[in-house]
Amino acid sequence: MLSTKQYIVFSFVVGVFIWMIPLQSEAQNTYKAEEELRIGTIDGEFEYIFARISDLALGADGTIFVTDSPAGDPVVRLFDENGSFIKYVGRDGRGPGEYGRIGGIGSFPDGRLAIWDIGNQRINVYEPNGDFAESFLVTSGLHSSYKTFEVDHEGNFYLKVMFFDRNNPQSNMNPPKAWYKISPTGELVDTLHVPQGEEDYPQSFVIFTDAGAGYPFNTQMLENFSSSGHVITAVNNQYEIVLHKEDGPVLIQREYSPLEVTSEEEEQWENFKKRFTSGGYNIESSIPDKKPPFKELLTDSQGRIWVWRYTKAQPVDGGIFSSRIQVWEPPVFDVFNPDGSFYGNVTLPMGAVFLEAKDDKVWAVFTDEDKTEYVVRYKLVLKNQ
Repeated sequence: MLSTKQYIVFSFVVGVFIWMIPLQSEAQNTYKAEEELRIGTIDGEFEYIFARISDLALGADGTIFVTDSPAGDPVVRLFDENGSFIKYVGRDGRGPGEYGRIGGIGSFPDGRLAIWDIGNQRINVYEPNGDFAESFLVTSGLHSSYKTFEVDHEGNFYLKVMFFDRNNPQSNMNPPKAWYKISPTGELVDTLHVPQGEEDYPQSFVIFTDAGAGYPFNTQMLENFSSSGHVITAVNNQYEIVLHKEDGPVLIQREYSPLEVTSEEEEQWENFKKRFTSGGYNIESSIPDKKPPFKELLTDSQGRIWVWRYTKAQPVDGGIFSSRIQVWEPPVFDVFNPDGSFYGNVTLPMGAVFLEAKDDKVWAVFTDEDKTEYVVRYKLVLKNQ
């Protein structure tokens, strides 16, 4: 169980001064997610039928931009704050305002939308009503299903890049990473390097399901990027997260008690590992006896950090899960404000995959037992209310 005494440690490069702030107790900051809006349908109007939701951004007036690929081609749909369809934003293609493959979307404080068009190597900008405004040619070269694009609160763009060594292919298993900072006018103004880990961790694997990704409890180097404009890193064998800010690193630490990996979990993940290795993959990691504190670092449009926790698994039977999955962990997050202070602990319903959050609202893609996808907005309510 988490201790009620947690601290944020602010360490500055210019000195050895350490500032420790006691945080509020866990009981005072535990939220439940109550559904208040659902967009989508199993049949009916095509504009409300989703196939593979990949991203979501929020307009300044509550509008919702949703990236989907219903027929294999990317589409962006604009809905009002009540979930009513307004229009399609751009379309598949190579012309002005069109896109070939979407690597990510993000919104400006004034409600405009930016799309990272990997297919055409450019950033497209649209007005709050979805009309095309302008585009900038950029080059990243990184095609990934993970986060590669961000827009900060001042309207700068960030693209994730990897630096591969052609002369030493073996080093490319874990190449150096960075984020290109691009000004609102499309100029490259800075390169924010992701700190390298002190060691290479054994190669592992990930399982993707309708309830989100699953990981076999391995130690790994995690990193993400905040809309506040800085890199976030952690090695998940301890509860320690570093915010790499311009004026010095901010260290978030919490006490935790490691959870045991149950026999059901061990058997399930060993079976998945066997499937990977029999398919020719070289999986070096083993299933540990205890779980690390967290599995992923996510961020929202306000720069908050959503730490996706390892928790106690629950039995599952069919529905959104395959017959190979007998137990699964509900989505539980520790949420920290942009300055590193503790916001609260949030649990989403099983089947909800986090997409975005703002104030006391969370947007997720939710898949029901019929395998139908929806965009759902939840309101965070304190459990003791």
